[in-house]
Amino acid sequence: APPEGSPALPGLNDSDSVVREALSKLLDQEKALKLFITENFIRRVVVTVDNLPKPRLPRKYLPVKSPRGKFLAREDAAQTVTINPKNYRRYTPYTKLAEHVATDKIVAFYTGFYPLFQEAYKELGYPDRNFNDRLIEVIDHLLATPEVKEPIVLTKSVISYTFADPKLEALSSGQKILLRIGPKNTAVIKTKLRELRSALTEQSPAAGATH
Repeated sequence: APPEGSPALPGLNDSDSVVREALSKLLDQEKALKLFITENFIRRVVVTVDNLPKPRLPRKYLPVKSPRGKFLAREDAAQTVTINPKNYRRYTPYTKLAEHVATDKIVAFYTGFYPLFQEAYKELGYPDRNFNDRLIEVIDHLLATPEVKEPIVLTKSVISYTFADPKLEALSSGQKILLRIGPKNTAVIKTKLRELRSALTEQSPAAGATH
């Protein structure tokens, strides 16, 4: 719940300016804020979290902007296509941000706006479930992403690439993202996810939101 003495939260439809201001303070740098899409930010986060364990992620609802540049692959003399390690650099701004922002500040932001996260989750068709429970489920799912030996072999289609290994291609959208960003970036993100999980299970925003 919001701390005592703080103004009441606006409605979900009127929350953009307040959320943007809070995000700006959380990130502590305007450059980092430019990585995010702050319009309908709460709804974007909820939709994205709920879909990460599913086969497809609705990209038009992502709360972050796509990384700069195009996906990079490389082909060797035997015509084997793999992820180009240079591709991983495209995700560096996001992982650096994950390292920079203190976990307790992220949790404070999330807890303060939790009633709006919960409202957005109900809008998706979950009137009797807590969004925080779903968030923990998704964190656990992402942490279960397999560690794959480099290089990762791809199959090139007409407009995109898929994983050559059927087991990898069958992974969820969220787990595929963690494979695409590279092992070093994945390690950073998993560390942050573990920290967030620990903090969220110690302090339940869902419980606090009822007071």
